[in-house]
Amino acid sequence: MGWTLPYQLGIHLLGDPLWGQGYSTDVASVAATGNGPVGSSDPCVAFTPVVPKVSIGDYVWYGINRNGLQDDNSPASGVTVTLKDEAGSDVGTAVTNADGYYWFTDLVGGAAYTLVFTAPDGYSWTTKDAGGVSDNNLVTDTNDSDVTPTDGMIAFTAPLDGDNVGGAPVSPTTPPWTADW
Repeated sequence: MGWTLPYQLGIHLLGDPLWGQGYSTDVASVAATGNGPVGSSDPCVAFTPVVPKVSIGDYVWYGINRNGLQDDNSPASGVTVTLKDEAGSDVGTAVTNADGYYWFTDLVGGAAYTLVFTAPDGYSWTTKDAGGVSDNNLVTDTNDSDVTPTDGMIAFTAPLDGDNVGGAPVSPTTPPWTADW
């Protein structure tokens, strides 16, 4: 389908109470040398805590009316999204599905990340935070574009807890963070 107008795309970042709560139950046990086997009942056994893993993801849409808000909601499929860690190294790449959703799993809760969205040829980013809320809070920043128009990026801190599953959210009508083309 060909577009004749210079449409914009929107991206909304979900941080992710809608997708559940995921924790790893892996535990690393320690064995001593020279003193025989060490078991979990021994008083000096050390166990390494495992940091909970979480997932993030959300929705990319065409902002046909170019206002930076999710009010015309035309899903943008096939958009490439790259996840980078705090050092700028690529962690993963996703492509939005037919409904405009993307997601990443196994993020470290509380760690800093950046999402980089690659706009399709002929598209530009719309106004950031057009809804007047810029805190990327899951409750208050719910329906506008959060991507920086100059570079197609969203910097964020992964939630400390939540789901660690992939797939579109269970309740796609209330996505928490957004960005718009």
